[in-house]
Amino acid sequence: MITISTGMKTSTKKRLAPLIIALLPLGMMVLSGCHSRQGEVKTAESQPEGMEMLQLTPDQIAANGLVLGEPFLHTFSGVVEASGQLEALPRNRAAVNAVTGGVIRDLTLLPGDRVSRGQTLFRIENQELLQLQEDYLTALASLAFLKDDYERQKLLAEENISARKQFLKAESDYLSTQARITALEARLNLLRIDREVLRQGRLTAAVPVISPISGFVASVSENNGVFVSPENPVLEIVETSPLMVTLQVFEKDIPQINTGQLVRFRVPEVSADTLEASVVTSGKALSDLRTVTVHALFTPGKNSSYLPGMFVKAEIITGSHQALALPLEALISGEEGEFVLVRSDPRNDLWILKKVKVISGMKQGNLVEILSPGITPGDQVVVNGAFSVAQ
Repeated sequence: MITISTGMKTSTKKRLAPLIIALLPLGMMVLSGCHSRQGEVKTAESQPEGMEMLQLTPDQIAANGLVLGEPFLHTFSGVVEASGQLEALPRNRAAVNAVTGGVIRDLTLLPGDRVSRGQTLFRIENQELLQLQEDYLTALASLAFLKDDYERQKLLAEENISARKQFLKAESDYLSTQARITALEARLNLLRIDREVLRQGRLTAAVPVISPISGFVASVSENNGVFVSPENPVLEIVETSPLMVTLQVFEKDIPQINTGQLVRFRVPEVSADTLEASVVTSGKALSDLRTVTVHALFTPGKNSSYLPGMFVKAEIITGSHQALALPLEALISGEEGEFVLVRSDPRNDLWILKKVKVISGMKQGNLVEILSPGITPGDQVVVNGAFSVAQ
């Protein structure tokens, strides 16, 4: 405000009046300009669309937690997302049955116990086993006599001393007994009864049941003293290494799946670790849900806690390429598209940020692919806090 002393002469007032009137607009413009600079937070200069400029002071930079970073080359992978579960390989899962009907003896295993191939799991006791062994020894004893009689009748028949009918009967008895012994030996082998021990006259009423594979006892369904038939499983054994990752893939993604592709997966209920498997087979029939089963092979480490039946979330890697990448936080999305903030004058304490329009591509983890040519390696890009200052 401009003041005029009341003590001035009237003539002086008349001379100053035009000057005062001329200076008043200029003073108001100066005061208005000062007021604008004091309240300024950011200014936008007139630029083409997608190229607006922002100017920030050090205090504003610190208050918004702004961080600069540079675009960098990153290998992005094409992926097909799927879910499924861990399963034991068919050859690594075995139901153990009694080799013959009988009573279970010496069963001491519990679920989770480790067993080895060829190990005795339990014994089956049955008195009928004694009859089988007796039949074998009896047939074996008579075979020597029948063989001698057969050879004698054969010689007499050749010299026409005895009737051919007697020779044929001797031959029939000898060959049928020989066949019976062969069948009995096969049964004894199946029951794991040692024939050499048996020939010494040592009979047994119980036979061992042997583990067909190495692995862990998954379940035990019977107890000692229970009579079981051969068709009823007594326990189940599962080997947990390697395991099969069984995934359900939608039909639209099947053309991208090939044998040997890398599978990255997690077992959320057990660990946050990312594990790797390899595709071994892909199904050839669609389910009712329009999915195809894909199998991948996974070898857990020693003492692993991963078990068949556990749920998995997976990504099948179908291809890879290198491209410029930025953290997802650097990307600003709006009605006009996607932008990033690039510092244009790194020599000044004030940050002059250029709002550059970009085109994003694949997203992987916390990174995003930048496809547009406006961003190059070495650019100073706001990678944290960009959204707060772009509003």
